[in-house]
Amino acid sequence: MLAGYSIGADVLPLIANQLPETIRSRIARMILMSPGHRVVLKFRFIGWLGFQTSEVCGHLLLPDLAALAKWLPISCFAGEKESDSIAHTLTEDIANTQFLPGGHHYNGDYDTLGDRLLSEIANSPRD
Repeated sequence: MLAGYSIGADVLPLIANQLPETIRSRIARMILMSPGHRVVLKFRFIGWLGFQTSEVCGHLLLPDLAALAKWLPISCFAGEKESDSIAHTLTEDIANTQFLPGGHHYNGDYDTLGDRLLSEIANSPRD
């Protein structure tokens, strides 16, 4: 199982596509929580201030997700009000996408998020 939230969800697909087959074969599912549209591999504090954003730089996430979806089930979670998450544009052939109330922090309802995560894990393929 691989899981990432926010920046972790942005970078995880890029990393997973680079893993050797010996490791890939042991992964049952990828869970992404609040991924963006692009991944920026170099953190700069100024980006959090809005001066440099992933909308104008960075690696597009969708091609990596499409490649992963060919061999790995992907679950994606995002807040309903999260306008900058790729979750709103993903199709069923790429990911099972679920939305929670609120924005990037799901209105603080981590119990519901946890329940949904556990459900996805329970439905993951087994060796």
